[in-house]
Amino acid sequence: MDNKVSIILPIYNAEATLSSCIKSIIQQKFTNFELILVNDASLDNTIKICEQFALQDNRIRLISNKINKGVSGARNTGLAHATGEWVAFVDADDMVSPDWLSDFFDLSQKPDLIIHPVELIIDEEHRKNIAYCVKEKTVEKTLLDLYKIHLIGFVWSMFYKKSIIKNNDIRFDERLKAIEDLEFTSHYCRYVKSIESFKKGTYTYRYPNGKHCYGGYNYCEAFFIIYNNFKNVFRSNKSMNAFNKSFAPVLASTILKVYLSNKNLATQMIIWYRRNMSALPLFLWTNGRLGFIGNLFIKLRIVWLVSMFRWCIRSKLPIQNIDISNVLNTNK
Repeated sequence: MDNKVSIILPIYNAEATLSSCIKSIIQQKFTNFELILVNDASLDNTIKICEQFALQDNRIRLISNKINKGVSGARNTGLAHATGEWVAFVDADDMVSPDWLSDFFDLSQKPDLIIHPVELIIDEEHRKNIAYCVKEKTVEKTLLDLYKIHLIGFVWSMFYKKSIIKNNDIRFDERLKAIEDLEFTSHYCRYVKSIESFKKGTYTYRYPNGKHCYGGYNYCEAFFIIYNNFKNVFRSNKSMNAFNKSFAPVLASTILKVYLSNKNLATQMIIWYRRNMSALPLFLWTNGRLGFIGNLFIKLRIVWLVSMFRWCIRSKLPIQNIDISNVLNTNK
C-alpha cells in the first residue's frame, strides 16, 4: 500500500514509559504502518511489555539484540527490517498524538523529507511547540532554518524516505554516544531535493535528565563529518556563510570541551584536520557577534589552541607522519 510508514522504536530499560509510548502509536488514525520494537538487551521488564503488545497487534514486530548496541545500533537493526516506504523514529520515553501520521492520507507527491510539528517538554512548566512550514522555500533555506531551530539534529522530527536510506547505504554511526541524529541527517540531506511539512499531529519529546559526554574521538570527529556533509548541501555562498555563522561556535566549543578533558587529543585533532583541509578554517573563523568569545576563559583556550597549531607549522612538524589512530579511538 502507498505511504506505508515503518516506525522504529529502540528500547533499553524503558519499562516506566514504554507502554504509554506504544499506546500512543497504535492509536493512530492513519493505520498503514508497522511498528518495529527493537529491544536492545534490556535488563528490566521491557521484553515482557513488548511481547504483550506484539500479541495484541499484528502491525507490531519485535526484534531483540543479543547484546546492547546503543541507540544507534538499535536503530540500524530497525532499518534492516523496515519494509515501509517511509521511516520514522520514536524514542521510548516520548509520545505522539493520534493524528501524527494523518497527513499521509492526502500525500500524493513524494518529497524526499517531511517535517512534522513537535512539542518539546523540559518539565511540566516549560513546554514549546514548533511547527515549521516549508511553503515555497528552497531546500537550502529550509535546511538552514531547521538547523537554526535545532530540529535537524533530531531524527524524531522528520519522516525519511526509505529508498534514499537504502540506495545510499545511510546508517547511524554506532561509535557515537551523542549527536548521532545530526550525523545521520546530515548524511541523508546530501540527497534531498524536495521537502514538505505536515500541519497535523504532534510528536512530544521529553528532554532527558542525563548529560552528554564530551571528549574522545567519536564526538569531535562527528562534528567535522557533519560539517563536510553540509558543505555538499549548502552550495550557494549565502547559505554556506549563514551556516558557518551558526556552526562555528558549536564546533569551537566542542573542541574546547575535548581540550578540557584531553589536551593531547584536541591538539592532534586540529593538526590532523589542518592537513586534511576540512574544517579548521571554519573553527578559526569568527566575528564580534559570536557569543562564545565573550567568555575570557574560552578566549584563553582558543589562544592556546591556535598558538599550538602555529607552533607546529613553524616547527615544520611532520604532520603527515602523525599516527593518531590510537588517539582517535580514545574515549575519555
